[in-house]
Amino acid sequence: MSSSRRTIFVLIAALALLCTPLLAQPADVSTNKSPVALFRELLAMTPDQRQEAIAIRPPDIQKRILEKLNEYELLPGELRELRLRETELRWYLRPLMDEPQTNRAAALARIPAELRAQVQERIDM
Repeated sequence: MSSSRRTIFVLIAALALLCTPLLAQPADVSTNKSPVALFRELLAMTPDQRQEAIAIRPPDIQKRILEKLNEYELLPGELRELRLRETELRWYLRPLMDEPQTNRAAALARIPAELRAQVQERIDM
């Protein structure tokens, strides 16, 4: 597995663990956030706010989330944004690849408007 794929996989896994309670809630199309969007929110928080936001997680999961946040904070802004965007697009695109073409329109409607065109473009390739 290449290092970029491994990084994406680790980020998605960490974010999935962070977002588990949110995934159990009914989906609301207007607020369908990816784990990457929640990770962005954590990046924007102060260290104290982060600790509070992840306090319900087990200590080993907290540690992994904080390590990933630190890793992303060390990246130059442009590279960080590129990696976050890549991971977010993958989050939405991957499930669509397994979806029958007849069901894709409904699935695309659940993707945030600002990303929908990019996901549509990639799924049509």
